Amino acid sequence: MKHHLCTFIAISLISTPSFAQDEEPFSDIVVLGSRLSTREAFSRPETITATDIQRYAGPTILDAIDTAPGVRAFNNGGAGGLSFLSIRGGEPNFTQIFLEGIKLNDPTNSAGGAFDFAQINPLALQSVDVLKLGASAISGADSLSGSVNLKLKRPENARASLSSSTFVETSGAINQNAAGEYGWTSGGVLLSGGFYDSGDLYEGSDLRRSTGLTRVVQDVGFADVDLIGLIASTDRTLFPEDSGGFELAVNREREDRQTELGLIGLKLAGRSVGIFKPNMAISWSSQTADVNTPRIEAGILDSVPAIESDFTFERFEAIGDIRTEINDDLQVVFGAAYLNESGQGDSIVDFGAPVPANFDIERSIASGFAEAYYRPVNWLNLSGALRYDHLDNDDSEFSYRLTSAFNNIDDAWRLSFSTARNFKLPSLFALAYPLIANPNLEEERGTSYEISFQQQIGTNGRLEVSVFRTRFEDLIDFDPETFTNVNRSEVVSKGAEVSASIALHPRLSWVGSGTFLDTDNRDVGAAPLRVRPRWQARSQFDFTVTENMNFYVAGSYVGDFFNSAVPTGLIEVDGRFVVDAGISWRIFKTVEVLLIGRNLSSADYQNAIGVQEPGTVLRFGLNLGL
Repeated sequence: MKHHLCTFIAISLISTPSFAQDEEPFSDIVVLGSRLSTREAFSRPETITATDIQRYAGPTILDAIDTAPGVRAFNNGGAGGLSFLSIRGGEPNFTQIFLEGIKLNDPTNSAGGAFDFAQINPLALQSVDVLKLGASAISGADSLSGSVNLKLKRPENARASLSSSTFVETSGAINQNAAGEYGWTSGGVLLSGGFYDSGDLYEGSDLRRSTGLTRVVQDVGFADVDLIGLIASTDRTLFPEDSGGFELAVNREREDRQTELGLIGLKLAGRSVGIFKPNMAISWSSQTADVNTPRIEAGILDSVPAIESDFTFERFEAIGDIRTEINDDLQVVFGAAYLNESGQGDSIVDFGAPVPANFDIERSIASGFAEAYYRPVNWLNLSGALRYDHLDNDDSEFSYRLTSAFNNIDDAWRLSFSTARNFKLPSLFALAYPLIANPNLEEERGTSYEISFQQQIGTNGRLEVSVFRTRFEDLIDFDPETFTNVNRSEVVSKGAEVSASIALHPRLSWVGSGTFLDTDNRDVGAAPLRVRPRWQARSQFDFTVTENMNFYVAGSYVGDFFNSAVPTGLIEVDGRFVVDAGISWRIFKTVEVLLIGRNLSSADYQNAIGVQEPGTVLRFGLNLGL
């Protein structure tokens, strides 16, 4: 449960841590929660729409994801900091991240396989799906506590357009994205590019990002083709993680970090042949990181030496499946997948004299899977998924996910019971990084249970209550006696979520949510888990002022939590209550103006120790379309 601490602990010791959905073209090839076409299979995701993304218009999508019940998401260390995303108490590397079904997690980093959301421009996204239950039986390894699927904007048939979105802040930050789209009867192409500069949003932490995207869709007769290409680069400086940030770091040198992400994905949704429908997806991605981290001077915890690192990671994946729709009440999907991952790292650790720490590692997985949906009677839906993964070290893993759902005939309410068995591969960093490597590490595992009740309120309202429990086993931790990573930790995460929405008036609506989380680290003498508030809540009102003008105001609460840094050790950090508001006004058909106020309550708080979050920040947006 402490992948992100492994390097810190080791070096310190040396020197003295779908959800079923309506069937659409291309959408059923590789989906986040299920390959079944019915909306009644498994659990539905929390969906963050393009409107939700625009409400925040931050440097990453994390601000919008943080609004989902049971999720904690932010940049850990300011605009230039790495991403922190925890679903229901899991570590960031327990969440599998996809871009249109293409895996993004980087297992060569010291965070144990987490993803850096700074590499994705939020303005290029159409929506985001967040699954809060592990899905190894569907998507394979690494979806231990949940999954996030980033959905890109796509061209539309028989349409041509030019558009741009620009947001600027009172701090000097700017986020720009421009796109050109041309569609014909049987397909279309979309080209877009974006740039972001964080300006003076944070003291001692800044980010610059550039991105380019190409997407082509085409009906070729026997299949629908979806081709995606993405490149992104980031350049940021910040005080090293756990150094105490701008306020507490003794060494005032900052970390320099440059990253590059490139990927290409091809998806084919074949035409149905009788009751059979074939699908295929192939993807390749590459990630590089060049990091120069200065020394962290000793405080309550020991010092950490300076490190220069250059990491490269590549992933290839091929997936094929066949869906059989025998009738509306019975569906079966079966398929196979192949995954290859390779990582290489060159590092120099400064212990007074330079010490090399290099590695080169590769692994592959061959998989077979099946999913099924059966509705024996109108009020009962049964869904199941089973997957077998064979690793190249001759280990194998069985994963499953089972859901039974009861509902009345008009779907006014739904009661579901779900359980899943999931696993996560050890990161390539933990297996091969010379100072702490253990090539014999076992997979981390988790067993999850969820009971969820959904009730329709009126014509547009809903109420949902969920109770969950996950037991994480064989978690990888650093053992100072053997001076290596070992499987030993056990954590139980349990809690409850409630969310509701209701139309109070034809022009006024309200959404709200609350989460209680209890995480129990069962290691003897273990410290509390970091950044796991027991209580979170959110309330938002949306008001349609006129046909072309909308206003919202939202309040969010995060309770106290534990965190640590070298200068302070483990401390309890105060929670916060933040008020945001925004207004959008469509002046003309092709011109929309937005004004967004973040932290209007001027809350004084820190997500990372020593990194002060901004006070009130105003964001001005302009959307143009032709």
